[in-house]
Amino acid sequence: MKRVFLIFSIFILANICFSATFTTQGNCFYTYYDTENDITIFLFDGLTSSEITCEEATKWLQWDNTFKIDQKALTSFDEGGYKAVVNGDSVCIWVFDYKNYEISIDGLNIQDDIEDKCSALKLEVAFNDLFREMKYEIPKGGEKKLERNFTLTYKTTHWNGNSWSEPMDTTLKQLYPFTEITLPSPYCNTKFTLSGDEYAEILGREETIETELFSAIAIAVYPKGEIARRDAQNEIDKTSVSATGNGSSKNCKCKEELQKVTSADGTIGGSAPLVVDFKSNANPDAAEFFEWFIYNTQTPSKVIRYTDEDFRYTFSDAGEYIVKLKASSSECEATDSIKVTVLESFIDVPNVFTPNGDGVNDEFRVVYRSIVSFNAWVYNRWGRLVCKWTDPAKGWDGRINGKQAAPGAYYYVIEAIGSDKDKNGEPIKWKCSGDINLLRGK
Repeated sequence: MKRVFLIFSIFILANICFSATFTTQGNCFYTYYDTENDITIFLFDGLTSSEITCEEATKWLQWDNTFKIDQKALTSFDEGGYKAVVNGDSVCIWVFDYKNYEISIDGLNIQDDIEDKCSALKLEVAFNDLFREMKYEIPKGGEKKLERNFTLTYKTTHWNGNSWSEPMDTTLKQLYPFTEITLPSPYCNTKFTLSGDEYAEILGREETIETELFSAIAIAVYPKGEIARRDAQNEIDKTSVSATGNGSSKNCKCKEELQKVTSADGTIGGSAPLVVDFKSNANPDAAEFFEWFIYNTQTPSKVIRYTDEDFRYTFSDAGEYIVKLKASSSECEATDSIKVTVLESFIDVPNVFTPNGDGVNDEFRVVYRSIVSFNAWVYNRWGRLVCKWTDPAKGWDGRINGKQAAPGAYYYVIEAIGSDKDKNGEPIKWKCSGDINLLRGK
């Protein structure tokens, strides 16, 4: 059906341009109209008993370098060019017998001596020596050849932002003549199949040749870090590099005044201890070896190394870190890195809470970030200990021995250690104390 439509559309075009309609008999299987040069090309699968007619033609001229051979009627056509005179206009055609131009692909081999095999791959192609190109003369002078494309098919994969796609067929059209094909080195194992030109495909005589399975060597990596989720509502900046704290607390005193450090261009970051799951996301067919390097940008000589494809790491100290990945195959490697920002510590203490069961401010809890050690005590007005806890995510629910404590003022003491260090290299220590007011309300 595709072929019939193509031929029909070409004849209509010729009819519009020249008020002439060609009809063919015999083994004509393909017709092409060269619009630039006003010439129609007929391909036959054998020229025996073939006929091309144009009822409007008053004269036929056969090509002999000048179209001077005059014939009133032609009932058979050899290969070559012809001109039909129609109502004073000239209509040029060219005839080919495709059997004289068929191509045999003798070899398809993957070359090993390419200089940059990690980015490109080269295939060497061998054709039979008897191959001829279909060349035709054009009315205004000069020579042209009928284009013929060969199809190379192979599988490839690509990174879609979250995962590698399933290997899919990729086709590459190659315009003859050629003796080699260069293409990007595929990221997955594949065979390469070269198919004959489109005319052989129409005739159902498309010849194909296939290589052995090629093992991918090109490497690409897209490392990612995913911060393990923590649900404490009073911990700020759990998975962010944009801090919400102001670096000081009205109710706390620390050993040294804090100088906040954040990174606007950090890839990932947040409050310590920052637990991160790292994934290499390397193309699976090629990647064989993995090396991860973790270091603080302030002390780049102190490097932690991992050789797992994926792993989990806990950042306990504040600062900016580089997590670098190097993945390799037998011949190629790829590198990429992630920046991780671990924010400095912060504590803020409220001065009132309302344990009335309405779900709002029902517990006495601190607001915190990057706290690695924590102790809190609450005393009543007579100095009796009513509650203590060691998890900054928790607090006092306003009960003493399971019973509701009386409204009023209570005294708290908080001691904590942050993930950051002072200018002497010592961990930042938080010492906080003051009054907390318990209000029941309604």
